[in-house]
Order: sequence, then C-alpha cells, then structure tokens
Amino acid sequence: MDKNTFTAQTKHSSSTPSRLPQSRKYIVCGYHDYLGVSQVLSSTLNSNNYLIGNKVKDFTAFNRVVVGDILLLSYGRKIVAYGEASSGLTALSSSDSNRPYYEYEIKVKRWIRFDGQNSSLGIRNGGIMKNCTFPQNIRAIAKEVTSHFAQPFIDKIDMRQPQ
Repeated sequence: MDKNTFTAQTKHSSSTPSRLPQSRKYIVCGYHDYLGVSQVLSSTLNSNNYLIGNKVKDFTAFNRVVVGDILLLSYGRKIVAYGEASSGLTALSSSDSNRPYYEYEIKVKRWIRFDGQNSSLGIRNGGIMKNCTFPQNIRAIAKEVTSHFAQPFIDKIDMRQPQ
C-alpha cells in the first residue's frame, strides 16, 4: 500500500460522523511472534498506541477503525489488553528513528491491561475467525469481530481492575 493511497483513505474515513456506542467496531490486533516482540508489546502498552509494521499487507480491518472503536490487543494467542481508539490509522513520520520497522499507528485513549505487572498474561483468544464480521484473511494481524465475541474479554479484563 503506498502512502498516497493511504492518505486519501484516511481523509475519507476521518470525515465519518460520530457513531452511537452500539455501532462501535471491535478489532482484535496483535503482533506475530518474532525476536524483540516483547519490547514492542511493552512500548505499545506504555505509549497508548498500536504500531503497524512495514511488512503488513492486509489493511482491511485497520482502514475501518475510527475514533471510539475498541482494539483488543492480542499477544501469544491471548487478549492482553483493550483500548478505545482515539484516532484512525495514521502514517508515522518518516523521521521517527525510534520505530524504524513501523509505518503506521492507531492511537488509543489508554490500554486497560489484563495484568498490570506482566504484559504477556491474558485470556485465551480462540474462535476469532468464526466471529469475524466479514470474510477476512486468516493471516491478517487485525480482524474485526462481533461485539458478542469481544465483550466477554472486556468484562474479564475489567473484573481484574483495582476498585
């Protein structure tokens, strides 16, 4: 995907009027297992964003994210956190040398973690492909899922939060 095409799509999607909460989309997004992914996960959780790498090919679910949608962060086949999107998909500055392998991000208001101490702990996330809202590539790192599938993960994470 070239950045000119991306910019046009982003401008179009960001002009979408605000939606009512029941029309939120739920996107499970994760990082594939590779050397250094634990540092990326930690950085993501501390920076209130989700970074999208330069090798990602399928942007279908990412392009659909708008402010107010819910991202469920997956790592090691577990949901480890969720957050409300505070932006759609945006291109990173080419001068950002701290993140050389990442070209895009989606910002979140804050990540609500399953475990505040260990970012790799979470809830098993089986059944994603059966609960997608539209046909999606099995290899895609982001998949839009039904609220019925997403809500139990959110509830379980919320139950673990300090009162």
